Amino acid sequence: ALSAAGDVSIVQIDAGSGQVVLDVTAQGGAIVDASDAETDIIAGAVALRATDGIADNDMLEIDAGTLAAATVSGDINILNVGSDLIIGTVDGTVGVGNTAGAVGDDVSITTSGGLIVHEAVSNAGAGNVTLMGGGVSVGADVSSVGGMIDITAANDVMFAAAGSVTSTSGAVDVTA
Repeated sequence: ALSAAGDVSIVQIDAGSGQVVLDVTAQGGAIVDASDAETDIIAGAVALRATDGIADNDMLEIDAGTLAAATVSGDINILNVGSDLIIGTVDGTVGVGNTAGAVGDDVSITTSGGLIVHEAVSNAGAGNVTLMGGGVSVGADVSSVGGMIDITAANDVMFAAAGSVTSTSGAVDVTA
């Protein structure tokens, strides 16, 4: 686990099948992708917590099995270069969410494998939510207060009984 005051720039963290926890919420800060040439985080499970965004206006490349991420404002932009990715709970962080972002503070999770939403994906601000994968399984709430929701799969999009998709004022687009 890494806790820091201010921004943290990630070049590469390789924890194998272990867990990576990055927390820059104590003094405010962002998690920044410092290198587009390689996978930024390799781990079995990843928890990311920030005040000012996670790869805001960029893309944090990970190779992980489970992801949980939270920010107060700014984007959350994650590209999983591994196989399937589960949105779950890691080190007390539940799901993926932007708790108070402004217009343009978006949440975007992309993987070439399956994307399995076991915990909520939310944008409480005015930004969009984008989920993309080889297949997408929605088993928890996906919501946006002020933006659109786009769920795109190369194969199937499946909804479990516990899964819902809600946008207060934006369009909802599901494509398979």
